[in-house]
Amino acid sequence: MATTADSPNVSLVIKHVYRSTVVELLVPLHDTTVGSLKRKLQDVLEEKPRPSSQRLIYLGKVYSEEGVPLAVVLAGGNGGEGGGGDGREGGREGRKG
Repeated sequence: MATTADSPNVSLVIKHVYRSTVVELLVPLHDTTVGSLKRKLQDVLEEKPRPSSQRLIYLGKVYSEEGVPLAVVLAGGNGGEGGGGDGREGGREGRKG
């Protein structure tokens, strides 16, 4: 993930759902995908969660597709599943009773 002049860095605050862990990351906006962010989190979190077990939820949408650009996620754009879920794996994970 090399930062280019066209890819400004963004500061992310990641909250762990089951622990009170908060991680702050500085990543390039346009060079980061959901998959690369999950791999980065695997490196920095103490329990080393596999990317396949992580769920990225932003503005009520679950982003489970590895190739979705972070810029799309932060814009609230397409690529995520709605907050209520649609029966697919990511939708169920994002819904809380």
